[in-house]
Amino acid sequence: MESPPGNWRPQIMVALIGLIGVLGASLLSNWDKITRAAVQPPAATPEPAAAPPADAAKGLADAQRNSYGAAAGALEDVAQRISAGSIPDISGNWRSPDGYAFQVEQNGRAYSFQQYAPNGAWVGSGSGALTERKAKHDFRAPGMNVANGQCSGDVAADGQSISGSCFDRSGGSSWGFRIDR
Repeated sequence: MESPPGNWRPQIMVALIGLIGVLGASLLSNWDKITRAAVQPPAATPEPAAAPPADAAKGLADAQRNSYGAAAGALEDVAQRISAGSIPDISGNWRSPDGYAFQVEQNGRAYSFQQYAPNGAWVGSGSGALTERKAKHDFRAPGMNVANGQCSGDVAADGQSISGSCFDRSGGSSWGFRIDR
C-alpha cells in the first residue's frame, strides 16, 4: 500500500501531542473531584416523604393545571407566529406579461395596490388579503372600464409570481392573470 503524497506523519504527531496535552490538563484540573469520588462512601437512600396534607395536594394540583395552561398558551402563540410567518411578502413592484405595472403595499395579511398601464398612466387600484399563499382582492379600474371587480390567485412558493383569475362584476367578463416581480 502506498502512502499518500506529502509528508503527513508530522501532522499526525502534532495532533496526538495536542490531544494528550488536553486530556492531561483536564485530568489535573479535576484531580480533586476524582480523588474525592474515590474515597466517599455511597450516598444513603432517602426515605420516602410523607403524604402532603390535603390543602398542599390541592395547591400542587392547581399549580400543575396552571403550568399546563401556560404551556398550552405558549404553544398556541408559537403556532400563530409560525402561521403568520407563512404569509408571503408581496410588497413591491410587479409586472404583467402585457406590460402593466403594479405597486403593492402590504401590512400583515392585508395588501393594497395601484395599477399602471404600459405607458405609465394610472388605470386602477384595489385591496385585499392573503390567506397563506392565497391572494384575494377587490379592485376598480376606471381606466380599463371596470367599475367593480374581484381577483383571486396563488402566490408561487418562491414568492416571485402570482397567478389566478379576475371577474368583472359590473360587466360579467372574466380573465386569467399572472404578474411577476
